[in-house]
Formats: sequence, C-alpha cells, structure tokens
Amino acid sequence: MEKPSAATEPVVQEPLRAPAEQHPEHEELSTRPNHDRLTPKKTWRFWAVFPALCVTTFLSALDTSILSTALPTIALDVDAGELYMWITNSYILSSTVVLPLFGQTANIFGRRWMLIISVVIFALGSGMAGGAKNTGLLVAGRTIQGIGGGGINTLVDIVICDLVPLRQRGKYVALMAAVWAVGTVIGPVLGGAFAQYASWRWVFYINLPLCAASLVLLVLFLRVSHPRNSGTTWHQLKRVDLLGNTILTAAVISILLALTWAGTTYAWSSWRVLVPLILGLGGLFLFYGHQMSRFCVEPSIPLRLFSSGTGSCALWIAFLQSVLLYWVGYFLPVYFQAVRSSTATESGLYVLPITAAIAPFGIVTGVIIAMTGKYRVFHFLGYILLTIASGLFSLLDDHSPARDWAGFQIIFGAGSGMIFSSTLPPIQASLPESDVATSTSTWAFMRSFGCIWGIVIPTTIFNARVQELLYRVSDVTLRAKLANGGAYAMASEGLMRTLHDTPNLMAEVLGVYQDSLRWVWWISIPFGGVGLLLCIPIKQLELTEDLHTEFGLPDATIHREG
Repeated sequence: MEKPSAATEPVVQEPLRAPAEQHPEHEELSTRPNHDRLTPKKTWRFWAVFPALCVTTFLSALDTSILSTALPTIALDVDAGELYMWITNSYILSSTVVLPLFGQTANIFGRRWMLIISVVIFALGSGMAGGAKNTGLLVAGRTIQGIGGGGINTLVDIVICDLVPLRQRGKYVALMAAVWAVGTVIGPVLGGAFAQYASWRWVFYINLPLCAASLVLLVLFLRVSHPRNSGTTWHQLKRVDLLGNTILTAAVISILLALTWAGTTYAWSSWRVLVPLILGLGGLFLFYGHQMSRFCVEPSIPLRLFSSGTGSCALWIAFLQSVLLYWVGYFLPVYFQAVRSSTATESGLYVLPITAAIAPFGIVTGVIIAMTGKYRVFHFLGYILLTIASGLFSLLDDHSPARDWAGFQIIFGAGSGMIFSSTLPPIQASLPESDVATSTSTWAFMRSFGCIWGIVIPTTIFNARVQELLYRVSDVTLRAKLANGGAYAMASEGLMRTLHDTPNLMAEVLGVYQDSLRWVWWISIPFGGVGLLLCIPIKQLELTEDLHTEFGLPDATIHREG
C-alpha cells in the first residue's frame, strides 16, 4: 500500500477558534460573520478526482436499475422460478451489510485502495453474473456485485467528505446524487434494449468497460493521503470488527428472508416468517450489545454516532426518507400498469418526474447550505413535501391527468432531494472529524436498510388489502391468480390489457387495484409525519469551513478567505 512520504504529508489545519468557542449541540449557529477562515485551496488534482468519482458512481447506479426491465427475460432463460426475486434481493442484501465494514476498513487501510478493491470486486461479480448458466451462479454473481457496489457507494461519499469542509459537503454529495440519478434513469432503457435486441448478459457485461475506465481514473488521480499505521498487516486486520459485522450480516439476512417470504410464500403468522424475523431483530440487539462491550476494541458502528440527539435524529430521518422513496418507487409503476394499462417500459418513463426533481432540488439545497450554513429548514420543508405528496398519490385513479401524477411526483422528488442533501451535515457536525468514515458509512447503511423496509411494508399492505377485496372479482380463476401476492406480479404482466374485451370484469379488477393502492398511499402518510416529528429535536450546529483530516489530497494548500 502506498504511504505518503514526508514531502506529501497531508496539511492538517489548525482551527482559528479556541476550544471554548466551539459550539456544542445545544447552542444555535453563531451569527458572527464567516471571515478569516482557513480553507483548502482546490488544486488541479481536486478537480481531476471528481471525474473518477462520477464514473464510479454512475457504474454503481446503473446496476441498481438496469435489471428492472430485463429481469423477466433473465428469469425465464435461467429457469429461476420462485427464486427470481433473489436475483434482485441478493444485491440489496450484500450491498447493505458491508457498508459498516467498508467504513471501518477505510480508516485502517485507506480510502484509495478500498475504493479500487470495491471496483474490482464489482467487476468480478459482473463477469460472473453475465456468464451464469443457472440461477445459483447468477445469484452468487449478484451477491459479489453487491459487495463491490456497497463499497463504491459509501467510499465515494467518504472521499468527498475528506476533500471538502463540512459546510461544502452537501453540495458535492448532491452532485454525486445527480450522477446517480442519471444512471438510474438510463438503466431501465439499456436493460430493455439489451434484453430485446442483443442478450440479457450485456446487462452485466456493460459494467466491465465501465469498471476499466473507473479503475484507470482512480489509479491515476485518486491519490489521497493515508496516515501511517503502526504494526503489521495482521495487526491491522485484527482491528476489523469481524464478529460485529458477522452478527449484523446474519441479522439482516434473517430479517430479509422473513420479509421476502411474508404474505407471499408464507402467511405472516407462519413460523417460517416469525422465527427468522425474531432471530433477525434479536441479532440487531446482540450487535448493539457487542458494539458496547469491552470485547469490541474498534466498533464498525460506534454508538457515539447515536449519542447526539441531533446526529441520531438525522440518521433516522435519512432512514425514513429511503423507506418512502422506495415505497413510492415500487408502487407508482403498479398504478401505471394496473390502473392505467401502461406497459413496463411506459411506466418506467412515467416515474421519471421523481428522478428529475430529486437531482436539481438536491443540488440547490446543497448550494444553499454551503452559502448559509443552515440545514434545519430543509428537513422540515422536505418532510412537509413528502407527507403532502404521499397523501396526494391517494387521489390518483384511471382518469387522472398527467399534470396530477407528474406534479405529485415532482413535489415528492423535491422533498426527497432536500432531505438527502441535508442529513449528512448535522450528523458529522456533532462528531469529530475522525468519525467521517464511520458516520458516512452508517448514514449509507441506514438509507440502504430503509430501502428493504420501503419495499416490504407497502407490499404487505397491498397484498393484504387485495386479499380482502377479491370477493369483488366474479371470475374464480382470475381471483385465484390475484390471491397470495399474485396481484403485484400480474400488474407487470399486462393483466389489464387482456381484460379490455370483458369490461365488467375489468371494472371489478380495476376497483380492487385502485382501492388497494389507496391504502398503500394512506399508510405512507404517518411515516412522513414521524419523519417530520424527528426534525424537531435536530439543532442548528455550526458547519465549519476548516478542513481537519489526515485523508485529504497530499498537495492541498490552504489560503485565507475573507
């Protein structure tokens, strides 16, 4: 591993304020002018790093959505059967559980090499998935992909936090979010095109040249500092919280298994659902206890991250924002396909307003925070918009004009973008700079863990409500197909288009879908309300413009502003 020489030691700036002048959490942001501060001067290397980070972020983002339109083709070709869901779930699972691990190892082994290793792992998983001849190998490849993708997602944000002061971070994180949004928009189009005109294997093979480009850029330009570590490589490996990460992985796997099976494969009351769910939740408490114990020398998620009321609430509002984002992202397509008889491709285009709104509102929020140092207002405004939009979605029916469903999405996307860009600063403002990596990875973990619940909770609500309303469907055969979770799958298969010749039956099924979706949107409103309440305890802390890090660019210089 490359270590900095004496000539390339990072510049660690001394604060201009005395320790007594530091603002504790309970104090409001100082109103004195922000003059005479020391900030790192942005050299050519700073600007060279960002194309590398952008390509790497795009790589990971593309893979989160490219599978959506190609999955039916893939599942049929490899004869996945009921295991098709694990082609997606394996990626979500593995990318979630490794986030704390990458945050910890970034401190031990440095950001540069851990990010490069993440891209290599992602490339290996992509090649394995692309060449898979059966479902088992495909799921294994997706799992490896997820490990690399999880590392990419958190390490890019960590590097950004190392390069810019706290006050500027929201702006650059939002920029990466915009790149992410572009990747997720392009993904379904590419996935559908590969599946229809080439081979579904190119859904994964396309990652290989992108990985190569990313590696070249990272090797050439991502030359950030890493403080010297005493001891051998073995001693460094011993610092990794392997036991804690193992407990967390087992707990999340158990929870995901329970939530995947519940309401579809097995009833919620089945022991096959209850046992793994209880074991998983118990595993989270065990992980908590391990992180507190004297046996855990270097925790992967230090509990001090949750010791601050401001930091803890910010983590939870980030979690709920992710829950709601996936809630809407998974069930708006059901509305378009089942209620408005749209194709899968059309529904993918119709949900673009959310993505189109998240990026610009996220960037504007980040810029305003950088200019003013104030983030708290965006928490309230963001959750107000999310809650309002969740309620407005319940008004949609088969006759709703485009201005309604597009406008409601823009409101939701605006709120989501605001929250995304404004949650990391208060988390890090309440912690020392040495916690940048672990706080960033924990923030990413909370968001990733939220996406699991954001898929499962509305699916459970939808399936349960459909089950209650199936008596309205007069056709016994169709009723059986819609039961036990079948309604969700049949929506994507173009069910409504097959019923145009039977208008009465079509009206019955349409009523079931509309009423079930209405319940999905109604129950999302309290989640927005809880997020809004969690904004209240968050304090307005000072966002410094001084950069104190041992992991920044080695040639960074400082200059005096004002």
